[in-house]
Amino acid sequence: MISQNHLTGEVPKELGYLLGLVSLNLSRNNLHGQIPSEIGNLNSLEFLDLSRNHISGKIPSTLSKIDRLAVLELSNNDLNGRIPWGRQLQTFDGSSFEGNADLCGQQLNKSCPGDKPIGTPEGAAVDGEDEDSIFYGALYTSLGLGFFTGFWGFLGLLRANNTLASMENCLPEILEQTHRLYTSNGGSEHGQVPYVVQRLVGT
Repeated sequence: MISQNHLTGEVPKELGYLLGLVSLNLSRNNLHGQIPSEIGNLNSLEFLDLSRNHISGKIPSTLSKIDRLAVLELSNNDLNGRIPWGRQLQTFDGSSFEGNADLCGQQLNKSCPGDKPIGTPEGAAVDGEDEDSIFYGALYTSLGLGFFTGFWGFLGLLRANNTLASMENCLPEILEQTHRLYTSNGGSEHGQVPYVVQRLVGT
């Protein structure tokens, strides 16, 4: 840790050859120049803090190769361009890069020149659309089934009512024919027509 020591000059690229280095803190100095791409060789690096300097230029994409990197602090410098996206670098949020007016990228939720405006991540938008389409599809299906069920039920009720009305219209004639048949065949041997038939035909 050599932070807050008023160090000047550039970040030495020779740091990239210290392959066993686990932590590097050069914050709060007066360093300038660019971040050397050789730092991407530090496969054992877990902590990197270059914040509050005057470092400029682009963030090297080689930083994304440091799989063990758990803490990254590049805020409050003069960095510019797009923040690399991929592997380890995409795990850090905007706080690792804030204070660099000319930086852009998904981590800062800030579009770069020539990009489409950054809003909801593409994957989340697609998932949301899929969920909405499934919900509305199920809703429309249930509404359709409900409509057809009610419609055919209504038709069935109309047919039942029509059938009942037809039976009511034909019932007097059926009973009259039954009465005649009963009396002509000697069914009333004792001179009496069944009481129920008499009441229905009105005799």
